[in-house]
Amino acid sequence: MPPARDPAQPPVRLPGKLWRIAFVVGMGLLAWTTVVTTLAPNVPEWRSVWLLLADPLLGIVAGVLTIWRRRRPLLIAFVVTLLGVISTSAGGAVLLVLASVAARRRWRELAWLAPLNVASGVAVERLYPSDPTTSTPLLVMLILIVLLVAVIVAVGYAVGGRRELHRERAEAAELDAQRPPPASGRASRARCMTFWHTAFHSWRCTPAP
Repeated sequence: MPPARDPAQPPVRLPGKLWRIAFVVGMGLLAWTTVVTTLAPNVPEWRSVWLLLADPLLGIVAGVLTIWRRRRPLLIAFVVTLLGVISTSAGGAVLLVLASVAARRRWRELAWLAPLNVASGVAVERLYPSDPTTSTPLLVMLILIVLLVAVIVAVGYAVGGRRELHRERAEAAELDAQRPPPASGRASRARCMTFWHTAFHSWRCTPAP
């Protein structure tokens, strides 16, 4: 069962922001370079122009949109994944928002987003067909895309579980700090105070020799 509320999302510090940016840029650049170097020679000219000009620009747009993935996770994930259909450079951003949604640990959201990611991967592969001498069969490509999506979902889900555990521990510690001391402890302290009060009173009332 998914949790009733989102796992706690601690503020992202500078190192976390940097590695996320590096992931988006690195994966997008790797995907774009791979397509450019393996593109079939007989593709329509407009697709080559799109790949060289529009594709990188849409990848930048997708990367910028990931900034708001925590405020509007489902909307950003949907838009970025659709951009991934027509932009191989958006691949890194697509994976990042998928992991971000998976960290929410809500299977109803993943039930439509994960298949959409698979469809997006297949669509962009069909948009930029590879050279027949080096191309991967469609079935093999589909299996690889499914495996990649499954790995990203698993990683995001695990991250969300760790956040949830940290949140529960913090709440438990806060509740323990707010609880009054046990009754036995109060009674023990009361007995000690009574003993010392009685002893002090007896000492004061004892006549001097």
